[in-house]
Amino acid sequence: MQCECRDQTYVGPSGIYRNPLIRDDSVIPGDTPNDRVGEQNNATLANSMILTFRSSLTSEPAGWQERRHRRELFKLLLSHLNSINQFSAESYDTEAEERMNLLLHHFWTNDTEHLQVRLGDNFARLHTAIESWMAMRHRLNEFRIATGYFGQPGESWEDHLKRMSNVPCAQASLAYVDLQEFASQRGGLNYVAETFDADLATLFDLLTMVKGCNGSEAFKGVGLYNAALVEWFRQDEDDG
Repeated sequence: MQCECRDQTYVGPSGIYRNPLIRDDSVIPGDTPNDRVGEQNNATLANSMILTFRSSLTSEPAGWQERRHRRELFKLLLSHLNSINQFSAESYDTEAEERMNLLLHHFWTNDTEHLQVRLGDNFARLHTAIESWMAMRHRLNEFRIATGYFGQPGESWEDHLKRMSNVPCAQASLAYVDLQEFASQRGGLNYVAETFDADLATLFDLLTMVKGCNGSEAFKGVGLYNAALVEWFRQDEDDG
């Protein structure tokens, strides 16, 4: 079992994608020495995590380490979707999110052929759902880093802007517009809205394979999570 990770891209079932571990903090332009040091630190951290993960794949019995990593992914997903443990508002752990992304991409790539057989005609829809979910989360994360805002969309975001001075407010507003343009640049949010939550819950269950926790029902928190996530990319549509 191998994990293909590169400095800027990773290999997925339908092509080459951006590596979610390498952040591109370019929503607000900057080229100061501190910016470059931060980028180097991010890259060093990501590469260290990749090497550690690869090492674990070869230093443990195959069956045992795979089950351990799937259980780890299960715990990270549940915590992330419900904003608990490493992902609570008071102590959000970005390294834990990067680890979750790495495990998700690893098992999605590793299990693709098995999932195609098991899901049949539904595979294409679930494939689109997970790729759209990951892309939106990656883009929102860039926005949060650029603006320093980790709250919910709507009035709280507008209040955040009001508390900022002129130039930071303008920069944050530009980042917000870029965030909303993301959907139109991709030709729309490419998933089936009516089944989006259920498709992701099904896929998370298939990728983690933890028995005794109600299967896909264990991921019912994905509904509330997605409601806030998708709202960031849909507000212009609501106004239209």
